[in-house]
Amino acid sequence: MFKVLQFLFYSIALLFIGSCVYLATIPSKHTYNYDINFDNVPKKMIQNQLIHFENWLNWAITDTSHLNINQNVDPLLSKLQIALPKENAFKIENELVLDSLVLQKVYTKKERGIQSLAWNLGKQKVVNGMSLTLEEELSFKDKIFDIFKWKNNKRIWLQHLHTRLPLLQQQLNKRASDYSITYSSKGTFGPFHYVYLSASGHVNNIANYTQKHITALEQYLAEHNVKSAHKPITIYNDYNETTGDLIFSTGIPIATQILIPSELAIRYGYIDSLSVYKMNIIGNPKSTKVLWETFKKTKQTTLSDMSKQRFEIYEIDQNSTDNYTKWKKQLVWGIKPTISSKNDSITYVSKNSSIN
Repeated sequence: MFKVLQFLFYSIALLFIGSCVYLATIPSKHTYNYDINFDNVPKKMIQNQLIHFENWLNWAITDTSHLNINQNVDPLLSKLQIALPKENAFKIENELVLDSLVLQKVYTKKERGIQSLAWNLGKQKVVNGMSLTLEEELSFKDKIFDIFKWKNNKRIWLQHLHTRLPLLQQQLNKRASDYSITYSSKGTFGPFHYVYLSASGHVNNIANYTQKHITALEQYLAEHNVKSAHKPITIYNDYNETTGDLIFSTGIPIATQILIPSELAIRYGYIDSLSVYKMNIIGNPKSTKVLWETFKKTKQTTLSDMSKQRFEIYEIDQNSTDNYTKWKKQLVWGIKPTISSKNDSITYVSKNSSIN
């Protein structure tokens, strides 16, 4: 009898040790990566949905019966606490909030960190894509649950969080597309001197270049004690209405002519006065190509009197405010000169001076 009990003891001990060794070989950390695409959504709008947990009710949470949210103006003091049936409560807190990164930590009731959520928003102020990295730390209990495929509501809730991202995408794309249009009566544009940088791309995506150009131009003017005379503009050098492909220049108007060394990418230009129509846009339109098509269809413009001279003026943009409802720009369309106004002209930049 003693030998039987001894055999059972050693068998159980060996099984226990073997199980521990096996569990130890299972990775204690799992990483999951998810991507979500946006359609030119302001970064601040996305960030507010992530760091203020009361906004999770809009997209991430379907059952509020086991929910407690501690709201706070300071996002680092905000908490989302969830008590699932037959599970200890867990909470989500903002660990780090940066312009391009939101890091959140998930804690159990015993204050043990079990998961982290890293939301990467990128460097642009208007976002076309975001990534979520979910990192999960597994305890021995979690590993046992995985082996026997037992249900763990806490882990399921967090692992299924990414399935709610399409709803967040849909809601923010819709909200961020609000804008209004008004038209100005026939007016004049110019004359002015300007410095510029050139590039090519699709008309809907030139903001990827213009912000960099404006920064470089402003730095150059500051280094040479030259003040800007007007808001930055985009000059359409060659625009394909069918495809939306565009060769353009980003310019900053200045008061007088300046000399720029020929080896620099930054160049000087001059625009004479010309008659124009203007479209005023407030908000965050998604497609500049559609705006031009809308402009063409208005009663103020006809194909017979419009020239190829087109411009964009950035009056209030994402560099001025994070509130996209206050963003304001103008589309300016030149009118073909009549016989009595032969002097109306524009100095276009050379295509071979384009840079990326």
